[in-house]
Amino acid sequence: MKRLLPLFLALAFCFGLTGCLSAEEQQDRKLALELVNGTSSATYALSTGTALEGQPIYEDNSGLIVYLAGITGTPRAPQLVLAVKNGTRHDLSLSVDNLIYDNWAADGWIDSYTIHSHSAAMTTISCDRSFGMLNLSDLHTVSFDLRIYDDHSYDTLATVHVDQFFGDPDWADETTLTGRPLLDSHDVQIAADSLQMKEDRAALDLTVFNQSDRMIRVTSTNVTLNGTPVEMLFWSSVSPHSRRRISESILEEDSYKSIPLAPEDELAFRLQIVEDEYLSTLAEVDVVLHGTDFTAAPSADTPEDAADPAGSAAAAPSEADAAA
Repeated sequence: MKRLLPLFLALAFCFGLTGCLSAEEQQDRKLALELVNGTSSATYALSTGTALEGQPIYEDNSGLIVYLAGITGTPRAPQLVLAVKNGTRHDLSLSVDNLIYDNWAADGWIDSYTIHSHSAAMTTISCDRSFGMLNLSDLHTVSFDLRIYDDHSYDTLATVHVDQFFGDPDWADETTLTGRPLLDSHDVQIAADSLQMKEDRAALDLTVFNQSDRMIRVTSTNVTLNGTPVEMLFWSSVSPHSRRRISESILEEDSYKSIPLAPEDELAFRLQIVEDEYLSTLAEVDVVLHGTDFTAAPSADTPEDAADPAGSAAAAPSEADAAA
C-alpha cells in the first residue's frame, strides 16, 4: 500500500492539473497530441484555398516535438499553425525570427507563452499589421527561424530553420521595385511609395530590396517637415535576399502628436542603411520629398533634375556601391 501511495498522489496531481484547464485548453491539448501523433483529421488553409501540408519540423530524444500543422487566415494576415508536445522536464517558450512570405519580410509573433513540462499546446505564428499593406492575393512560400528556449533560464535549447514552398507549383516571383527611387546600389534598392495622410496620421511608405547576404537595418536621422524638426524614426530590419514594405508616422518632435500633412509640404531626412549586427553604416543619402511627388508619374519630357523626387538622392554615390 505504501508503494502505491506515491503513484496515487502523482495521478491525483495530473488529474487536478487537467481539471484546472478550461474546456478550450483541454481541446487544444487533445488536438495538439493528435496532430503530433498523426491521428487528427484537422485541415488548415488560407482563405484562397491554398494549403501547407502538415509535417514535423523538430523532434529530439527529450520528448519535444514541434509540428507545423498548416496555414490559415488571409494572404494579408496569414497564420502558421503549430502543435507542440513538450515531454521534457522544462517549461518551454517559443519565438520566431526572419519570417518571410514570398520573399517579403515581416515581424512575426507567437500567441503562446509558457508550454509547461509534460504537456501539449496549439499555437500560431502571426504577422504584424504592416504586412497587410502589401495586399497580396495569395501566398506560395514561407521561411522562418523558430527558437525554442527554457522559460526560466532563457537558454536556447534548439533553433529550427523552416523553408517551405506550397500552393501553385508554377508560381515565380516577378516582383519589381516601383515608386520614387531613393537608393540604387548593387546590394540595396529603396523606393518611396507614398507620402500622405493615412488614418489621421502623416506617414511615409518605403519599399526596401535587400539583395545582400547580410541582415540590414533602415534608419532615418535629421528629419524635418518644412524646415521644422519632427519625429520619423525608421528602425526596420530586412533579412538577406528579401524585401520589406515600411510605413512610419511623422510626429511632432516634443509631444509626438500627429501632424496634418498637405501635399505641398516638404519632408527632408537622411536615410541610412546599416549592417544589423554591428550597426556599421553601409550607405546613406539625403532625401527630399513632397506629397505631390506621388500624384502622377514623371512624363517623358520632364527635365531629369525635376523628375528626381529626392534631389541628389538617386544620383548620390553610396558606400554600399563601394562595399558591393
